[in-house]
Amino acid sequence: MLTKKDKIEYFKRECKNMHYYKEKVALCNERLEELANELLGVSSPSTKDVILENAGDPYKSNKLYLMVEEELTMKERDEYVSKIDYINNKLREIKNPVGLDMVIKLLVERKNLDKVAAEFHMDRSTVWRTINRILSEIL
Repeated sequence: MLTKKDKIEYFKRECKNMHYYKEKVALCNERLEELANELLGVSSPSTKDVILENAGDPYKSNKLYLMVEEELTMKERDEYVSKIDYINNKLREIKNPVGLDMVIKLLVERKNLDKVAAEFHMDRSTVWRTINRILSEIL
């Protein structure tokens, strides 16, 4: 059973990973475009002499492999999108606009703690206490 503190730490890690998740979604989208082009692409047979090494067919279509890879890539992208949605939904639950700004700057944008504390005119430990209090309310 996860304690409140464990849930808060998990959410902090997820917020810090949000940039990584967005990059992975972009990579998955690029890969899906490549796979779509390969699946729908037009190709003509080569005019070279056919050399059958290891009894492989050079004209064999690999569409089944591409379709499976497309499905796996879509599942991977959906996992990252659901993690991003979870983080955004939890951040929307924060009622305090100053606290929300603090959480976003420190955890999502990963700005320096000293700069965030100076911006909000707080001590470093006060910033963390405020963030932990806000996160314990929404989790």
